[in-house]
Amino acid sequence: MMIPPSSSKRVGSNQPAAFRSTSDVTEKTEVEGEPSIKRLCKDFRLLKSPSKAGLPVRCSSTGDIPVGKDCRGQISGTRAAVYAAPNLPVVPKSPTSDLPLYKVVSVMEQKGSVVLTVQSLTAPAATIRTCVLRGFWVQTSVVTGDQVVIIGSFDEQHECIIDDNHNFLILHPDTLISPTLIGGAGYCKRKALLQEMIRSETTMEMFVGTLVHDLMQRTAVAISRVARTNGGQPTESSAEILTGLLRDPRYRQDMYTLELTTEEITKIASSFLPNIEKWAWTEFRKAGLVIADIEEWIWSPRYGVKGRVDMTLSAAGRIVPLEIKTGKESWATSHTGQVLLYTLLLSEKHGQSISEGILYYTKTGGYRTINAEQEHLGALIQMRNDISNYLKR
Repeated sequence: MMIPPSSSKRVGSNQPAAFRSTSDVTEKTEVEGEPSIKRLCKDFRLLKSPSKAGLPVRCSSTGDIPVGKDCRGQISGTRAAVYAAPNLPVVPKSPTSDLPLYKVVSVMEQKGSVVLTVQSLTAPAATIRTCVLRGFWVQTSVVTGDQVVIIGSFDEQHECIIDDNHNFLILHPDTLISPTLIGGAGYCKRKALLQEMIRSETTMEMFVGTLVHDLMQRTAVAISRVARTNGGQPTESSAEILTGLLRDPRYRQDMYTLELTTEEITKIASSFLPNIEKWAWTEFRKAGLVIADIEEWIWSPRYGVKGRVDMTLSAAGRIVPLEIKTGKESWATSHTGQVLLYTLLLSEKHGQSISEGILYYTKTGGYRTINAEQEHLGALIQMRNDISNYLKR
């Protein structure tokens, strides 16, 4: 059964006009006289995280957290072992204009492999090359005429081999899909797509999740400013931050819809505060960690993925994504998969090999370093390719 693509909606004014988007899927529309993917590459270079432009960063729906001069800086000393991991063979960042974009000229199946003949769409000359898919990559549903990004090196015979341990193939890179949708599709692609296309009304779980995300981000920013100061205390306590959030009209509207009183939601949200405060004081005081960004938007035509990182941390010059979860501590593949995809996005944006991320559960205080391995990243990219096929065909 073919699932139809999601309906389009208008995006914000800070996004290029040629995009149409839902929250988890963005697809390029054609602009007269220019292929969509090439215009995507031009537009992508103009996209910038708000905090990188010196602007306040909007968290959730309740206001601005001024991440910037107060929360960034270089770290002296070494980072704790939990954030240290060996380098992963992740392809380093290259200019978006050098996007290795190809058009599939022919597809030929051989024993144990699929051979693609591809033509470069970005090289000055129309170079013809060969891409050999092996391992689980032979299941890629690629046909003649598809546009693909090949992340890997070609040998002297203009051949690139993609297998379980080397290189990536990105199908339909002009369809940007979120890590949330990709991770959730591991159990059932159809269910994940339908949940994205058919949005449900706000539930209690959704409301608490959004509120606690916002609460942790703001509390972490406040504590990070004073954690390394002897006897320093935040100018605003976490309880005061919570009180301020619950005065926001948009939260008030959801509370009215769910028939929640301020006292009821304060009691629920306050139960998360001890774990949040403990984590923030421990990490920002002892480990020498700084917050580089909050809700950092990243659009990557190289990987065909877009995402918003809950918290981007910096330690001794190393970038680490932090994913916040408010549900039970499950360590599900849908959760760890999101973290792994954020390492890819941040690797490209910041020009360094990022081989790990942090998954944190606010309800229990449990957190774990998720190490990115080529095989796992390849499986997630393959899942992303399957989703893009549903949306494209």
